[in-house]
Amino acid sequence: MKDGWRKKWVRIGVGLTVLSTLTWTVPAAGSQWGTKSVWAAESQQDALNRLGEVYSILQGQHVSGVSDEKLTDSAIQGMIESLKDPYTVYFTKEQYEAFNKDIAMVYVGIGTRLTQDKEGTRIVEVFPGGPAAVAGIVPGDYITQVNRTDTSGMTLDQIVSKVTGEEGTSVELTIRRKQNQFLFVNATRKSVTVPSVTSQVLADGTGYLQVSGFAETTDELFASQLDALLKKPVSRLIIDLRNNPGGIVESAQHMAEQFIPEGILIHTKNRDGEDEPVLLRGGKSVHVPVVFLVNEDSASASEILVGAMQAYEKAKVVGTQTFGKGSVQSLYTLSSGGAVKVTIEEYFTAAWQPVNHKGITPDVLVQGSVPQFAAALRAAGAPEITVKLGTGTVTVNGMDQQELPLQPIRQDDRLYLPARLLTAMAGGTLTWNGELQAIEVSANGAAAVAYGADSGFLNRDGVGYVDAARFQQQFPELTWEEQGEETVLRVPGAAAKEGR
Repeated sequence: MKDGWRKKWVRIGVGLTVLSTLTWTVPAAGSQWGTKSVWAAESQQDALNRLGEVYSILQGQHVSGVSDEKLTDSAIQGMIESLKDPYTVYFTKEQYEAFNKDIAMVYVGIGTRLTQDKEGTRIVEVFPGGPAAVAGIVPGDYITQVNRTDTSGMTLDQIVSKVTGEEGTSVELTIRRKQNQFLFVNATRKSVTVPSVTSQVLADGTGYLQVSGFAETTDELFASQLDALLKKPVSRLIIDLRNNPGGIVESAQHMAEQFIPEGILIHTKNRDGEDEPVLLRGGKSVHVPVVFLVNEDSASASEILVGAMQAYEKAKVVGTQTFGKGSVQSLYTLSSGGAVKVTIEEYFTAAWQPVNHKGITPDVLVQGSVPQFAAALRAAGAPEITVKLGTGTVTVNGMDQQELPLQPIRQDDRLYLPARLLTAMAGGTLTWNGELQAIEVSANGAAAVAYGADSGFLNRDGVGYVDAARFQQQFPELTWEEQGEETVLRVPGAAAKEGR
C-alpha cells in the first residue's frame, strides 16, 4: 500500500523537501583498530565511529569482496528494519524515482483502468489521449489476451504487470466487445498520468467525485471540479475515497478547506508528546448534503479528510471501517539521489480521536461496493434509488458500478435478490444471528426479521440472497420489474435531514 506522507515542511504553508545527509569518516582499508567495550550509552559520534570500524573491516577484508554500495544499503536497511515501522522506508535513487512517479500517479502503460467480473477483465475507463484511446479501445471492452497469452485465470495484478512495461515498447491485446466481436490491437506504451480526481453528475442531480490518491495537484483538481459541479444544478454530493491509500497531507488540508471555513485539520504528537496542529484557514462552506464513501483500504490522508468532516459535522461517512494509518512521515532526500521517509508524528482527528490501528468509523456501516453506493445516495437525500442488475454490469441511478456483477437468482419460481443491496436501498441494518443461522434485517426501530435457509435465504458463492417477495412484505416501498435480461429495483429515497 502506498503510504500517506508529508514533505518536510516549515509550518508556514507549502511543503519543502529537506536535504539531510548522514556522513562519517571511514579509515582506509587495513587500518588498525583498537578494541573498545561499550558499557554505557554511546554518544552519537562513538556510535558512528563503531559503525565505521565494522564497515571498513568488512569492505577491506571479507572474502566476498563486497561493494561499498551493497554494504551501505544493507547497513541502512538494517537500521530501518530495527525500528519495526512499516512506514519508515529507505529508497535507493532508482526506488526514489519510482516512488515520486507513484505519488504523482504516473506509470508507463496504455492508459486504462481495469476491473474483473465473471466475464473476465473489463476496461472501465480509458484516459483521453492515452495509447488505449488512440488505439480505439473503449470502456466496456474485455481483455482476453495480452501478447497472445490467455488472461483467464490471471489475477488483476498479473494482467496489469503484463500490460505495463518500458516506454516506447508495444503490447498486443485481444479485445472482446459485445456479441463476441474480437479486435486485435497494438498499443505503444507511454508515460501516463492517472487522473487523481474524476467527476460527473448523475441524472438525479447527484454530483459525484472520485479521489483515487492525494498527489501534489489533487487539491487543485478537486477544487476545480467541485466548483464546476456546484455551478450545475446538483442537489447533493458524494465523494468517493474507497481504495484511496492516501498521499500528501497538504492536499487533504486544502480539500478540507473546501468545506470547513476554519479550524483544526488534525492534532499531531511528536516524540516529545508536543502537539503542533495542522490548521484550516480561509475555507468555504458547501450548502448541499455531502456524503463521503470509504472502505477498509481508505488510509492516511483519506482518513485525515473524513475525520475532519466528521469532527465538524460537514458530511456523513458511509462504508466500512477505514485502514487505520494514523502516522505522518517526512521525506528527507540524500546526496546519493535516494531518500528516507521517516515517521515523525502520530496524528489525531480535530476531536482528538485516535486513528492509528483504529481507523475511522463510518456513520453508516455498509459492506459491499454497490450497497455502499446505494446507501450513500440514500444518506445524501436522493429522491429515488434505482438499481439495474444486468448480465454483465450493475448500475445505480444510472452510474456503472465497477465490481463483480450481482445477478438475480430464480429458484422454485421465486426471485432472490442480494440481501445487502436490498437492505442498503431500504435504509435497513443487516446482521448475522449465529444462533438462528440466519441474517436479520431491521429498520426504523421495528422488530428484526430473520431470513434463514428455510425462510427465504440463499448463499451463492459467498453472497447472501433473500426472497424478494418476503423482503417486500417487510419493506413495501421496494418494487422491481424484469426487463428482458435486466432486473430493475426501485425504492423511494429518504430526504436528507439537513443541508450543509
